[in-house]
Amino acid sequence: MTTQTFGGPDYSNNPLLPPWYIIGWSAQNQVNLPAPVSNFAPLPFPQDQVFVELTAMYFDGNANPLSGYLTFQQSDDVTITENGVTYRMPARLVGLVPPGAYYGYAFRGSGRLYLFRGRLDTMLLATDNSNMVTDGGQPLVYHVKEYFMDGRNYDITVPKATTGPVDISTLIVSGTVAPNKDWSLGY
Repeated sequence: MTTQTFGGPDYSNNPLLPPWYIIGWSAQNQVNLPAPVSNFAPLPFPQDQVFVELTAMYFDGNANPLSGYLTFQQSDDVTITENGVTYRMPARLVGLVPPGAYYGYAFRGSGRLYLFRGRLDTMLLATDNSNMVTDGGQPLVYHVKEYFMDGRNYDITVPKATTGPVDISTLIVSGTVAPNKDWSLGY
């Protein structure tokens, strides 16, 4: 007979231990113990670093919403230093789906931000946040790739002064638009 290795649901973010971890817990003896604090709990990300919500709508010539995905990659490694603490962010594929945005998703850390009914909605770290420098000393930009037929490559800057969702087309760095040669029809 095979033994299951799954130990039950993960309750690591609850303040109390689940009853099955407490010796002697029963319906008559409901003693709850506080969960121990992990030595590996991460430090919180600096609260003054601004994330900006970007949106876009993609349709074909027949008014049909496009499907596909976009990727956003930082142009360089970033270091944020605040109150003597250094936060290091290697240049990787980035982008978060905003909380409550049921109409889009990022595929498990792959960097792919999928369109839902032609709509893109993502959150990116502002490129002009304070205490943030790139390794090369150049301003931070994001390299964007559109993965659908006739998609493009281009760079964007994301100013933190932007209020509310901003259309991605208004952030494109002039002279950086080119066809995306990485996309194919699969044959």
